[in-house]
Amino acid sequence: MKVLITDGNCRSALAATRSLGSHGIFVVVGDESADNISAASRFCGAKCVYPSPFTASHAFLKEISRIIETHHIDLLIPMSDVALDNILAHENIFSPHLLRALPSYKAYAELSNKNNLLKLAAEIDMKIPESISVYDKNMLYDHIGAILYPVVIKPIKSRININGKYISTSIHYASSKEELIHLYTTIPYLKEPFLLQQLIRGHGVGLFSLFDKGNPVAYFSHMRIREKPPSGGVSVLCKSIPVDDTIREKAELLLKKIGWNGVVMVEYKVDSSTGTPYLMEINGRFWGSLQLSIDSGIDFPYLLFKMATHDNDFSVRYRSGVMSRWLLGDIDHLYLSIFRRKNYAKIFDSMPGRLRAICNFFKYNGRNCHFDVLRIDDIAPFFIEARQYIYSLFASEK
Repeated sequence: MKVLITDGNCRSALAATRSLGSHGIFVVVGDESADNISAASRFCGAKCVYPSPFTASHAFLKEISRIIETHHIDLLIPMSDVALDNILAHENIFSPHLLRALPSYKAYAELSNKNNLLKLAAEIDMKIPESISVYDKNMLYDHIGAILYPVVIKPIKSRININGKYISTSIHYASSKEELIHLYTTIPYLKEPFLLQQLIRGHGVGLFSLFDKGNPVAYFSHMRIREKPPSGGVSVLCKSIPVDDTIREKAELLLKKIGWNGVVMVEYKVDSSTGTPYLMEINGRFWGSLQLSIDSGIDFPYLLFKMATHDNDFSVRYRSGVMSRWLLGDIDHLYLSIFRRKNYAKIFDSMPGRLRAICNFFKYNGRNCHFDVLRIDDIAPFFIEARQYIYSLFASEK
């Protein structure tokens, strides 16, 4: 069996490459560059380069088809939103067996649009932050006087396709009416629909699942300890925790309703004052902290492979209290907490001081804390990542 994994420079792609390769599966890694962390892994069987799915969708799909034919690929696993969106939107050009580990495009589109997701969540009584949908300037000014600040500005999609090219979006925060207007007038993708959302103060919780045509196969959960940026974003330090049955039941109800197939991440924020979990978003792909679930005992990439090949011998138990640390991302978190602290402290007044941030950086070590990229038995990916990191630092100084 041969598997094609896209987006080789993603940490999730590296975790999947290590997982499947360690089980004797031949892994072909694809990316826009041959110099990526997954291709450097000793578990990578072959590597290939394709045009950017962000800017050249047609060429990307054509090259993916050629790679599949050349390497006799049996299963296709896209790792990023853009690669997945491209492939699912053109699923008719691929043999159905190649996509049997993936959701339908209809189900994926339903979850990817945050506006639509909030409607689905409301139908089954999931807790969601108070939200206002904004489609144009007039709607913004209609609501601007009634908004409670600080407010979260959230584009309805993490990647927006405009005239065949994908644009990455980000979440922003406004602490005043003036700041909101400034962000709206200066950020181009806010001309597309977005949400104005209540700010929930608390810690992030992820519920990770594998579904087989609407039926749950496995669940895993983690708590985010640190993120990049500190205000909320990519997890750089997280810990496995028991699955919250209330969260699981609501998520399962929603995912069954749309007939989900494949892996999915349901992201919550737990309000620090009330303990109430609020739904933030759902991503229909592998997640950045994938290595943590594998280290804890649930090997999602291998479970997905087994499900796709009709092997129902699943192991779905895991250990709580295991931690995973993205070292270079954690260094970024420390830098932002020290030198850019005022940018986040005005929104998140519970942020630790600079000295506490430094102490916290050195706090988490030991046998229960694993590095997700840095692995002694597979060291080359970390050297590639470190080189890219250093290069980006010098590039930003120019």
